[in-house]
Amino acid sequence: MAQRDETPLSGKVQIDGCYTNGSVKPANRAADRVDRRLAEYRNPDRRCILVMRETFAKDALAERIGGKRTLTFVVPSENQADVGALAARFIAPGSEISADESDAYDLLHGCYPMRRVNHSREYRAADGTTQNQAESYISRFRRMQDRPAPPLRPGPPGQLRQRGGLPRGHMPLEQRRDLLRHPDQMPAYPAAPGLVR
Repeated sequence: MAQRDETPLSGKVQIDGCYTNGSVKPANRAADRVDRRLAEYRNPDRRCILVMRETFAKDALAERIGGKRTLTFVVPSENQADVGALAARFIAPGSEISADESDAYDLLHGCYPMRRVNHSREYRAADGTTQNQAESYISRFRRMQDRPAPPLRPGPPGQLRQRGGLPRGHMPLEQRRDLLRHPDQMPAYPAAPGLVR
């Protein structure tokens, strides 16, 4: 099994989380339904996938193809204890972190230069702060999760890359550059049933 590069992320890093396995089917009769937002009625397998994504610097125009490097972690929820411990281990001191308005990221203000965006008011802050790269990774994760595949189970960090992988765009940078230089060498994907190429 391949090992992932767990050296600390540096430069500009975006952090975000998404929840999986959280849906609980509501009862048929309205009188039997419960408030599924309360902790006692949540699915016990509900987990947060925390994404830390290093992005390219603005002066690296030739290399800017999506995120530079991504680390994912399975945590019970977005909380200050887990976020603080993971940031201390996997983000280099002095890195600039972009995060949303979640209070889980509040304690990082004392350790790193922070940029925040409040998604309840805007998707891009007035100073240009976004989480587009982290959100893009989460979007790809959601598409992977919706495909027919074995269900995701709670487990050790890094399990997602080892169990299901992610769709295109998450190959090594040098391999992506080669494909852009030589598009005739791109792998041929089989056509969907009923489509003519």
